[in-house]
Amino acid sequence: MTLARVREDVDDGRVVQPAYTLRPMSEGDVEQVVALHQACYPDALLTAMGSKVLRAVYRSYARSPRCVSLVAEVDGRVVAAVNGAIGEGFVRDIARRHPVVVLVGIARVLATQPRLRELLLKRAVAVWRRTNTAAPAESPARRFTWRSQAVAPAFRGSGLIFPLIKEMIHELQARGVAEIFSTPEIDNQPSMWIHRVLGFRRIGERVSENGKQQAVFVLPLQSVRDEAGATVGQA
Repeated sequence: MTLARVREDVDDGRVVQPAYTLRPMSEGDVEQVVALHQACYPDALLTAMGSKVLRAVYRSYARSPRCVSLVAEVDGRVVAAVNGAIGEGFVRDIARRHPVVVLVGIARVLATQPRLRELLLKRAVAVWRRTNTAAPAESPARRFTWRSQAVAPAFRGSGLIFPLIKEMIHELQARGVAEIFSTPEIDNQPSMWIHRVLGFRRIGERVSENGKQQAVFVLPLQSVRDEAGATVGQA
């Protein structure tokens, strides 16, 4: 993707959207993105596993050629991020490359988070059973799993998330991805609204690793709408 710089949007002398830069996430951004994750998902299983696990995950996003990980930067500070991976096996690959870090994270949850123990054990068994199986470079359908989005509390409602998501979609279209798969928590109304506005199709529900209900959405990339309903682009 190309670096996108946007000036402040001003209405009647009031800044309604700050000047920002959109760019790929680098390894130098990992600490800031981890802090964003912790602020946005304080009760999540991944957060409970500790900062070392989060660093391993976000370094993998930054390094992997099959990941699309973008950040929005304001005044030199990362204030929003979106992340995901093309194909299957992203979590399995992290467990294979960082077994000690992941096991320490699991032990941390088992010792400190009774509410998450059963869910974690089920998830861990499912992942570790597959660690000796080579993960495909991509799924047959060229599916992108949108795994996270995070906006710094001070910038929520600023409108930054939409251009960031649109840039993610354009990058996926350029790579020939067929569809986006996403599972926001149902009680996360801003995220649910974003999915509906962008034209995601809700195909079901499931329970997350945190024990919360998630909506299951897919978005074919033949055409994508912006927040006003206009077409963003073609695959």
